[in-house]
Amino acid sequence: MSDQPVRGAAPARPSVPAEVRSNGGPVHAVPAAQQEQEQAQEQENEPQHRQPRRPTHAAPTPINEASIDPREARRAARARAWRYGKYSWLRRQWPLLLVLAVVAVGLVVVVVDDFRTGAILFAAAVILAAAFRLFFPSRIVGLLVLRSRAIDVVTLTVLGVAALVLALIVPDIR
Repeated sequence: MSDQPVRGAAPARPSVPAEVRSNGGPVHAVPAAQQEQEQAQEQENEPQHRQPRRPTHAAPTPINEASIDPREARRAARARAWRYGKYSWLRRQWPLLLVLAVVAVGLVVVVVDDFRTGAILFAAAVILAAAFRLFFPSRIVGLLVLRSRAIDVVTLTVLGVAALVLALIVPDIR
């Protein structure tokens, strides 16, 4: 065999006494002076700890509990309960609830009394939903918002008018 390295093979490492890393790999010995120099550089490169910044805003003024009117406190508590209470989402969805109420009344009328009147109420509920979507902003209409305003209004109007026309042209069974 020749002493020339084989093409594509890794170059041979010189035999140097090595320590063993915790993961089993070799660690080459480094002179103590070089280690001290590296540690000093690492300490220089470490960021200096800064004092925490003080907030720039003023601290809130403490409220004297004795100066608050009890009636005002009760009024504020009722307002918070109304705005953020357990069922506050129902109050925010009043357009949808109104439309669903008209649909429910229409279904009850269909079952109890007359198909035509109930179907007209159902069509009116769908047209009412289209009117809500057209005239009120998205934050008020809530769950009636599905797509863009134009698509919602056109779709609900076409469905409402179609239901109204079908309710009017279907002959009575009786």
